[in-house]
Amino acid sequence: LIKELLGRKHSNYAWPFYTPVDVKGLGLHDYLTIIKEPMDLGTAKQKLENGQYSSALEFAREIRLIFSNCYKYNPPDHDVVAMAKELEVQFETKFAKIPIGNHISSSKPKLNSSVKVTPAKNGLT
Repeated sequence: LIKELLGRKHSNYAWPFYTPVDVKGLGLHDYLTIIKEPMDLGTAKQKLENGQYSSALEFAREIRLIFSNCYKYNPPDHDVVAMAKELEVQFETKFAKIPIGNHISSSKPKLNSSVKVTPAKNGLT
């Protein structure tokens, strides 16, 4: 799923969310005051690849954080809000098809883990 969101098919509206917001480059001096937990697709992909998500729901929470941060910081009529809405529809449509009980495999064993599914099998990558 993350590879698809980062792929060419969605690039027309997903590109602003590929990397962390360039706070200094864009002159967004108040961004980190308003947005307490920044997130982007590239960071989520890296965390997924590093086994930092214990469940599909944890992964989804951080993807949804990308959208909520965008809506919180930008005015509703801003182009980036429209892009976030389109990407959100794509994400939610595809995420709804993933069994949410699956755990994401990690190289580090977890003490309270149940059955684990590799990222390729749970559809998140």
